[in-house]
Amino acid sequence: MMGLLYALQGQLDLTRVPSLAYRDHAGQVVNQSAPSYPLDRRLLPDYRLIEDQLTTHYDKAFAVWYAQHYELKRMVTMPLDGGCTWGSRASRRCRHCSIQGLTPKTTDPHAVVPVLETVVGRLGANVYAAGDSTCGFSRAQWSGEISYLDDLAEACAASPVLRGRRFMLAYGLVYEFLQSAELCKDFIRTWNVGLEAFDPKLLRGDSKGINKGPERVTEALDLAQRLDYRLYISGIMGLPGTTLQTLRTEVDHWLALAETYRDCITTVSVSSPGVIPGSRMYYDSYRTDPMVRAVHGEIIPARRLTERYVRRNTEVELADVEAAIAEVGRGVITLGKQGSHMKFGGYMLGGKDHEEERERHLLGTICAEL
Repeated sequence: MMGLLYALQGQLDLTRVPSLAYRDHAGQVVNQSAPSYPLDRRLLPDYRLIEDQLTTHYDKAFAVWYAQHYELKRMVTMPLDGGCTWGSRASRRCRHCSIQGLTPKTTDPHAVVPVLETVVGRLGANVYAAGDSTCGFSRAQWSGEISYLDDLAEACAASPVLRGRRFMLAYGLVYEFLQSAELCKDFIRTWNVGLEAFDPKLLRGDSKGINKGPERVTEALDLAQRLDYRLYISGIMGLPGTTLQTLRTEVDHWLALAETYRDCITTVSVSSPGVIPGSRMYYDSYRTDPMVRAVHGEIIPARRLTERYVRRNTEVELADVEAAIAEVGRGVITLGKQGSHMKFGGYMLGGKDHEEERERHLLGTICAEL
């Protein structure tokens, strides 16, 4: 992305931007691959180089959305791990996810600690571990094959800068968090979790039962509350099999969850299904629906695909789903204004809010110029 921005500003030749596909002057598609290096051999970003930009731009947004939940009043992103062990077998992959089968990979904890010490100690920033299944990489899971979190916990505890500082936001499924919550409680501040849905049938159809159901979800959330974690919780409305009755029940569940855990939730983010290339949702749609095959290309009409997916796989319309999401949003925002500082996020792709419409128009203009 940074390479593309430099190219658009005339500071870098487009042919030198990795991981990019575009049409050349002859109209031919050029696909520039990205070199792949093991995560433990990559240089992590040095945010000291853009600290002035953080101060001018990003810190202001963080202050509005999250500052009340964190000791440190800034957050930066670090690619510390990637991939998902659950995705190694097609029969248990989540339908909505587009990281299918990516081999789990991690940085070297002892090499990353000096970088974390700079970020936390020098910049005063929290760290978003931009991984796909961070909480799943502990020795207590997968027959002890991965000890990343165990090593990282040990390294943080040995660091005079990081010891006793809860500075990280990390993603993990419900099962993964239950296995690693105690291990990570001294350095992870926020557990980012996709609950997806509450109805067991909807959940089983989307995530093959990985999150198991409401009882397992409640167990994990209670554990997070007891260990003083913060929670960034996301979900999907309009999954295959949804009826008006299940939609109503899902709304009630989301509002009850927000009320119960209001003191530790930073954000509730609920969206309609994003039919993303690479996901089983998209693959199944492409395979069975001529309309999807017809629009498959460089830029897909995301909202149209979501609307069609909901219509073909549920008993409701996208308008019903969006009305339900809006109701959850109003409830969450009300709780936030009552002192919990909880925020609401919505729209996976193709939302209707004015800011996103402007962003999509700007993106369309840039793509047209290219």
